Amino acid sequence: MTGPILRVGLATPLLRLFDYRCPAHGEGDDPFIPSRGKRVVVPFGRKTRIGLIVDIADSSTVPAAKLKDAIRIIDAEPLLDESLMALIEWSADYYRYAPGEVIATALPGLLRKGSAIDATETAWYATALGRDLDIAALSKRAP
Repeated sequence: MTGPILRVGLATPLLRLFDYRCPAHGEGDDPFIPSRGKRVVVPFGRKTRIGLIVDIADSSTVPAAKLKDAIRIIDAEPLLDESLMALIEWSADYYRYAPGEVIATALPGLLRKGSAIDATETAWYATALGRDLDIAALSKRAP
């Protein structure tokens, strides 16, 4: 079997991780090389789902003919660091809860849906002219 096997946590009530073949990626400076803590898009049944890479293995217990290819890796950098991943794994094991669902609760809703992590925020600032304006006079014209 060629290439690494991704062990992916998906938000399902099953008490296991799912194995996928690594998607094709560039070499060298490609930021989308698989690593623990990155989100990945995978086929699951008739749909595609977003999961988190929990482990990278050399082999799988699933027969090679049944392994599916992951579609793509979403993140250039891991979303969850090693200490948070260890806490998630410990929590899932201790409480006997599905690891994919524990991972899903650790991520904000938009990240679970595949949104970009670098969301922008709009901020408004008063200019020098705005700071010198008489607010009382303005409020009479614009109730």
